[in-house]
Amino acid sequence: MTYQVPSSSVHLHLICNCRTAVSLSKTGAVFPLTLSREKYTAIFKDQYVEYQALLREIHARRQRFQELEALMSRLPVRPQSKEEQSRLSAVWRAYRGKKEDPSFLEKQERCDYLRKKLSHLKAQIQTFDADWSEPSVAL
Repeated sequence: MTYQVPSSSVHLHLICNCRTAVSLSKTGAVFPLTLSREKYTAIFKDQYVEYQALLREIHARRQRFQELEALMSRLPVRPQSKEEQSRLSAVWRAYRGKKEDPSFLEKQERCDYLRKKLSHLKAQIQTFDADWSEPSVAL
């Protein structure tokens, strides 16, 4: 929530001296402290832990898929018997099923979502830092 800065210098002085209630950025916008850098940082840290865990799990699973693909590429292209052909078909079906597993796909989507959210939060923190690096009002 953003508020307009009052035109009166008395009000501006009160707002600036009362930073526990509101904060004034370089751009002249007044922000309640509930939207402060600390809030963005806390959310970032919380979400980053989940993101790291998901990312490790996804990377491990992708690595395992690559290993399986390498092994499966060595399987005979033309099986010698119907029984062997049946087994190979079952192995390929099971592999595709694991790769298209809904829970794995959901984890990938969640990881992508968290990556985008963390990028946004990081940008918000950097914007907040930039707005507060030099106060716009000299008292």
